[in-house]
Amino acid sequence: MAVKSESPAKERILRVSLDLFGRRGVSGATVGDIAKKAECSQAALYKYWEGKEVLAQELFESAYERLIRSMEDERDRWEGAVERVTGLLVGFLRFARRNPKEHALLFQVFHSEYVRWLAGTKKPSDVVADAIKAATKSGAIPPTNAYLKAAFALGMTIRLALFEQQNLVPGISRDQSESELVQALGAMLRSPGA
Repeated sequence: MAVKSESPAKERILRVSLDLFGRRGVSGATVGDIAKKAECSQAALYKYWEGKEVLAQELFESAYERLIRSMEDERDRWEGAVERVTGLLVGFLRFARRNPKEHALLFQVFHSEYVRWLAGTKKPSDVVADAIKAATKSGAIPPTNAYLKAAFALGMTIRLALFEQQNLVPGISRDQSESELVQALGAMLRSPGA
């Protein structure tokens, strides 16, 4: 969790909120739930934030910024147009692995009315689609609907992250599952059509 505080109470509220918002969604967690689990009063939350939505948005924006940075940093380590697309997705997977609670919060927000917090901001699908468009323009990927391929690629990556978090991929190391994801993404990206 990148959002840090000098106050122990504020730190507990941040930690508990991240967990509750990730498991229940922003709408499913109340100020009372947060205060009880953080062992503080509801007033303590309002001392630092105007309400739970402001708190949730702060946590979301921090996690989102770190996700995009992880994707772009990993992309920049790869050479080749298809490989750079794959790098974005490996960056996504690695972020989810390192930050399961933040990943859960992002997943909740992306699939709720709070997705409005992304208005005017590039979404992961935009980042991946832009890389696919560049790879298509260079001839590395056959002509395609970049957003459809991005949806497939993100779907594979997100599903693997969720399966790993739930221990639904037994008998395979993370390195091996990542390697197989890279191979599957490369094959899908290079295939004609979506």
